[in-house]
Amino acid sequence: MLLQHTKNNSFPKELRVLKRKDFLRIQRGKPIRHRSMALLFKTTTNSTSRIGIVVSKKVGNAVVRNYYKRIFRVFYRTNKNLFLVGRDYIIIARKEILEYSYDDLNKIFLDLVKQSNNEKISNKVS
Repeated sequence: MLLQHTKNNSFPKELRVLKRKDFLRIQRGKPIRHRSMALLFKTTTNSTSRIGIVVSKKVGNAVVRNYYKRIFRVFYRTNKNLFLVGRDYIIIARKEILEYSYDDLNKIFLDLVKQSNNEKISNKVS
């Protein structure tokens, strides 16, 4: 099963953006957009990359929103090597996400991450 949790693919708190102030700081960063989602990123002083996931109520009820959060966590865990160290990321799902299959979402997610790796952002950490 794709969403199965395994010990070597864990998602500890150190890899998550949890605090509101961190979300607000990253939202001032550089966005890369797609019709179904947006990826925002900002340089940080951490020695790891962290990710925050936002799914609006416009996407669906709690069951649907949590499903998409789980999917994005799987995408992150299975592709950790693509994320640059020293950057925090936020993935924001839009209601159009419902139109895409799992494989399409994975491809879109990976394309956004690769685009973010090619973007230059200022070294200024706020």
